Amino acid sequence: MNEAQATLTVRLATTQDSNELAHLMSRFDGETVTPTRATDRLKSADGVETAILVEQERKIIGLASLRLVAALSSDAPHAEIAEFYVEKAHQDGNVERLLLRSVEALARQRGATQIILLTGMKNTDAQSRYRASGYQEFALAMRKLFSETFKVEGTSAATHT
Repeated sequence: MNEAQATLTVRLATTQDSNELAHLMSRFDGETVTPTRATDRLKSADGVETAILVEQERKIIGLASLRLVAALSSDAPHAEIAEFYVEKAHQDGNVERLLLRSVEALARQRGATQIILLTGMKNTDAQSRYRASGYQEFALAMRKLFSETFKVEGTSAATHT
């Protein structure tokens, strides 16, 4: 049975999915994520990020994370696709389009009027697919890694490495 004939199911992730999520997260992020850590991440992100899955024959083949937060700059919530990963064997476009449309629909349903996503500068294949889905470049994303100990007045010191 090919992918066009196989039934694809989109649903929200639960802690019951931790074993398969750990596998996907490890492949996507390049670090080993245990099922316990996947469960902890799902629980800590609850209310801010929603993990959306695509399954084929009860196997998770795609994962996206919708981050939705209130914004000072708008009455509508800020929506961002924080994670987006489809197993290589299923990156023919169908699964990716279904997952992307599902995340967008959930963001709209929850009040967002736009959605933002970040992708790697060198990930030109993904950039092309996002452009084909109507995404446009509009900003430059920058980051800073924290490696020093710091103290914010009124809190205890925190160390980030």
